Amino acid sequence: MKQHVKEISKHGVIYTISNFLTKATGLILIPIYTRYLTTSDYGIVSNVLAIVNFLSVLYIFGMNAVWGRFFFDFKDKSIEQKRFFGSTFYLLFFGGLFLNVLLSYTGKGLFKAIIPELDFSPFVLLAVWTAFFGVVFNLKLTLFRVRQQSLQFGLISFGRFLLTVIATIYAVAILRYGAYGKVFAQFAVWGLFFFIVLYLLKKDLAFSLTSPKLKQALKYALGVLPHSLSGSIMNIIDRVILTNIKGLAATGIYTVGFQFGSIMQLIVFSFNLSWSPFFMRTAQEKGAE
Repeated sequence: MKQHVKEISKHGVIYTISNFLTKATGLILIPIYTRYLTTSDYGIVSNVLAIVNFLSVLYIFGMNAVWGRFFFDFKDKSIEQKRFFGSTFYLLFFGGLFLNVLLSYTGKGLFKAIIPELDFSPFVLLAVWTAFFGVVFNLKLTLFRVRQQSLQFGLISFGRFLLTVIATIYAVAILRYGAYGKVFAQFAVWGLFFFIVLYLLKKDLAFSLTSPKLKQALKYALGVLPHSLSGSIMNIIDRVILTNIKGLAATGIYTVGFQFGSIMQLIVFSFNLSWSPFFMRTAQEKGAE
């Protein structure tokens, strides 16, 4: 029992640190934002992040949960496992790309109806593509997590965090591009890591559009998706409503306070990242016991 607690705690500490750094980027950069962004600028940034968070959940379609669940049904790095990952990945990738292009060309009216004060170009367009780039990154993090490679998880997360901070400071504090600088910096960093992670994923995937477990995986994803989407909507709906009622400036001020209030959530989420793969691995090995 002590060994299990030690194992979960070891990975949990690394996940807590890496998640704090990556998810608390906004908190760490508050001194920059409050000095170089207006409250309306920060309201724009907040709404863009809300769109990114929602679309990220939609694009990934519960497949991170699928990979975490079915990983243990195969021998690790076997050809069967690679075909399973390949079939689910390419289905997700091309489906997400199609939806992304569709939103880019036809989504202006939809987003204007939801957040009238937010300009579709460039802000919504950058949000749409940032969300798409992030899907590949999150799938690779899932593999690091289920293999309990918490150090690799932490290193790549920290690398993205560091580049995001540097790019944001350069765009906002030096170039003085305001809200556009912050949004574009995130888009550029996610785009860079999109290609890096695609390269890293090559060894985990075998090109395949079929897998014996594909139908089972899609049923599992459809069960997870409503839960994921409802959680995402709960996390963003406050900013959308506030923007429509009180404007971007009020949303900017509200979001600063929200950043401080989310610290406890990071700690709980990080523990779960360590607990889930441990539980699934143990359940696969010991069954009813």
